[in-house]
Amino acid sequence: MAIEVAINHRTSYTYDRLVTLSPHIIRLRPAPHCRTSVSSYALRIQPSTHFLNWQQDPHGNYLARTVFPERTRQLTVEVDLVAELTVINPFDFFLEPSAEEFPFSYEKWLAKDLRPYLKKGRKGRRLRKFVESIDLTPRRTVDFLFDLNHRVSQHIDYVIRMKPGVQTSEQTLKRRSGSCRDSAWLLAQTLRRLGLASRFVSGYLIQLVPDQKPIEGPEGPQTDFTDLHASGPRSPCPVPAGSAWTPPRACLRRRAICQSWATASTAPSRPRTSASPWAASRPSSRSTTWTAASGTTMRSVRPSGRCQSGCFAACSPRSAPARYSISDRGNSIRASLVTKMGGDGGHLLSPPLSDAVAQLRRRETREELAAVEYQMESPLAPRGTAFTRFADTVLLPDRSLLEGTTALMELLYRQFEYDPVATTVSTPVADVLDGRRGVCQDFAPLMIACLRSRGVPARYVSGYLVPRPGIVGGQASHAWVSAYCPGVGGVDFDPTNNVIPSNGHITLAWGRDFEDVSPFKGVTVGGGNHTVSVHVQLSAAEGDLP
Repeated sequence: MAIEVAINHRTSYTYDRLVTLSPHIIRLRPAPHCRTSVSSYALRIQPSTHFLNWQQDPHGNYLARTVFPERTRQLTVEVDLVAELTVINPFDFFLEPSAEEFPFSYEKWLAKDLRPYLKKGRKGRRLRKFVESIDLTPRRTVDFLFDLNHRVSQHIDYVIRMKPGVQTSEQTLKRRSGSCRDSAWLLAQTLRRLGLASRFVSGYLIQLVPDQKPIEGPEGPQTDFTDLHASGPRSPCPVPAGSAWTPPRACLRRRAICQSWATASTAPSRPRTSASPWAASRPSSRSTTWTAASGTTMRSVRPSGRCQSGCFAACSPRSAPARYSISDRGNSIRASLVTKMGGDGGHLLSPPLSDAVAQLRRRETREELAAVEYQMESPLAPRGTAFTRFADTVLLPDRSLLEGTTALMELLYRQFEYDPVATTVSTPVADVLDGRRGVCQDFAPLMIACLRSRGVPARYVSGYLVPRPGIVGGQASHAWVSAYCPGVGGVDFDPTNNVIPSNGHITLAWGRDFEDVSPFKGVTVGGGNHTVSVHVQLSAAEGDLP
């Protein structure tokens, strides 16, 4: 039986005078790909006069972007959530045969995708010696990772470090001590220097007193507690000294844990301020039904969360469907959802193309670093001189990036003809460029190939399209493009219909190209010929479609 824990996390900043708060990015909502089930979540922000927009970054993490129009003396962010703690086997995975023993090398196509997670920090003598001292004798990969994690844990003493930021690996090795985030970063940098892609993870670490003491081994914590924690080689993470800690209150199947910090300061508040990340879909009250042949694995269908194949769903928490269900009826699978759609996002200003590309090369923010994945070519959206030449007439160096991208969308719309029988899912995008005919699944990767060839990050978006006069592609799932602009975030473009998606597009998932977001994937053994039919019907849950 799962244990439910209620977490209250309160952060408060008090200022000695009225201050102006810039837009804040708050990352305090469990990610959709979190393995722990979160049954309820609430975010409260003071001052009450503020504007809140939910977004998702390129990694699929939830972001609360908050704008404060008035001056204030206090900023308070309070989170309440209920999580179900169940036993999860950390070794419930399998490795490809080529990766069962370390050392091993990634395949070329995979190494390109993992490049952001292989980026090394500053070089240093201590880190170099630490890496050189690691035993690289060939052995099982899981054993190697376990041993390395244990070694970092033994080599670095845990300390409570309340200062912001992360120590460099050199600082951690010199002091031989650090917080959980310092040890995690040291382990990540060590793994990257050994050729293993690694990423930094943060979240809540919950430790509960066991109902019965173990016969052997460590007894575990003496009291229930929780703490913000960074995935690293050390666990558990003790309660920060000096924190305002409220003892837990237990009841039958639920344990309540409260954690809060209160700070009085004239310095800027801690929640990170940055450019808005890739835009999420803006939903409105609509109903959708999708029927497909049974015996197929359904992927990327639910418009929230992250599918197991690695593609990211684009709907933000405020656009999550009000109702969603999947039913298996004989020889068909039926998926139904009711979602909400809002108004236009408008057209945003952007820097010139040359300045935007130069900014992306510097990779000064996490969003810009994450966008690197969508600058690289992918199997169905490669880069090449043919795409560069086609886009050169509109993507001019001194022209606004978003203005040029809009012109590229219009160029594709004018010069290409919508023809459902001209191509198949396997038609190369280069053939689409030559033939000037196709459907949305052709025009979207072509536009992506053009943008990537000019250094602009772009991703493939899959979803539903509300049928309207003059709009094509609503009879099946639709595809469009999201381009990343530094300082602005992600802006969607639909080259099939020459529109900026707003309240007529319902996002299901995004990825590098169609292979990342294919709604269905599976293998059928036996049988002869077969046919596939896809039909999408959108009807108003209440009232008429706009």
